Amino acid sequence: MTNVLASSTGAALHVEATHSFLYLALALSLIAPVLLTAVLRPALRRKIARMALYGAVWGPFAEYWYTRDYWHPIGVFGNAWLEDTLYGAGFFALSSVAPDLVSHRRLRGIQRASHRKAFLALPLAYAVSMVLFSVVAGWNSIIVACAFGTAAVALMLARRRDLRSRCLTAALSMLAVAVLVYSIGLDAYRPGARLLPKIWLLDGQPLGVRVLGNIPLTELVFYLVWGGAVGIFYEYAYGFHVTVDTAPSP
Repeated sequence: MTNVLASSTGAALHVEATHSFLYLALALSLIAPVLLTAVLRPALRRKIARMALYGAVWGPFAEYWYTRDYWHPIGVFGNAWLEDTLYGAGFFALSSVAPDLVSHRRLRGIQRASHRKAFLALPLAYAVSMVLFSVVAGWNSIIVACAFGTAAVALMLARRRDLRSRCLTAALSMLAVAVLVYSIGLDAYRPGARLLPKIWLLDGQPLGVRVLGNIPLTELVFYLVWGGAVGIFYEYAYGFHVTVDTAPSP
């Protein structure tokens, strides 16, 4: 009996340690290319810094809603505040520069009306949406998040049709990132697949669909939608116009 209890305790500790490692690894996998970009592309450093800082605040803010009904993260310090912060910083910064890395388009001055109040309006509207549709109406937070992201994209593109190509590039780029990262963490790394049902609250539910192995479909939709939204948010908020530049990239 003692051996059985010891074995069970050891297994539980291993699962928790694995979970801590996986979430931190996910966050760092988004941070790493951002840091590399900052080194190789000096012209993008200001954007990276601003969006990383904004995302670092957004991460813990948004996570509050997801832990209610979507998943239960455990960080290296128990609470996942560190991972939430790093993940938010990495996701926002990487999404915002992804189009710059795959195209020859660069920012050129403030050519259009700016919407800097969007930096405050976005989280306020997000919180209201979560309260109304997730808390009151009972929709799952990931559904509300994706619907809100889609609405944000539609609003920005309605005002800035010139950002359509950039939005699509960012969305598809972050979708590719999600497929790569989750394929490694949930398929190539077998403990990740065993851990998923323990932390993902949609497992076994109608919304708990997995594709391409063990990748949650909701995660792919999230990366697609929010990758597109964040990918144009900086240009929309600051009023930057994106033009084709044939000059060598710095």
